[in-house]
Amino acid sequence: MEINKRLVMTFKTTDDKKVSLSVDDPREDITESEIKSAMDLVVAKNIFAPNGADIASIVEAKVVVTDTTPYDLELKNSLRLSDVSAKHFMSPTTSSVA
Repeated sequence: MEINKRLVMTFKTTDDKKVSLSVDDPREDITESEIKSAMDLVVAKNIFAPNGADIASIVEAKVVVTDTTPYDLELKNSLRLSDVSAKHFMSPTTSSVA
């Protein structure tokens, strides 16, 4: 398993759309005030123009953690697609719609 963290900072543009900037592997001890200061700096410096619009204000910030499990798909005994049905991938609580 591979765990990744990303700081996602969301802003509103002058054309009233949301845009996000992300930073991979943010410091574990990053504070809310540091994030807000960085976001305020992005707005003040006005160096980004997504789709031609300026970044006008901050909306929110969050740290997103993803846990990825890779699978080795090189199988010793090959299965034909016709041998596999959706029921092989459903949890016992999942129901299928016919």
